[in-house]
Amino acid sequence: MRPLKPASVLLISLALAACMSVDLPEGNYPARGSLGPTAERMAATIRACWFQSGDPAFEGYRQESEITSLSGQPRILIVRENERGGLPQLAVTIRTISGAGTVVSAFGPLTETPLRARINADIERWASGSRQCATAS
Repeated sequence: MRPLKPASVLLISLALAACMSVDLPEGNYPARGSLGPTAERMAATIRACWFQSGDPAFEGYRQESEITSLSGQPRILIVRENERGGLPQLAVTIRTISGAGTVVSAFGPLTETPLRARINADIERWASGSRQCATAS
């Protein structure tokens, strides 16, 4: 048996890598679409489903969107309604990760509350391209 040429080894390695998926930690979801359109869709859907719908789970909060971020990492912040300049209670970021594509992440104090499962389910569904709101709890 003859040894493989370096070019063959490289091609085989690339093919195997392309077949592997990146395991993302909880709160991180692969997105359907590129960075800009995903950020715009996420911001619009969060606004419609959590705020304009009157969802009681998000009463007392407001949304601040930074879609055209100079950092290249758009984010949607959920802050307390009456705290100007206060710390975000939830941050939803959209970024591109090598090997994973566009990824939507949700983190912050609200993910350590009973809303955690709801937030993660909504963000995962919306990252995949859905615009459907969940039934308000």
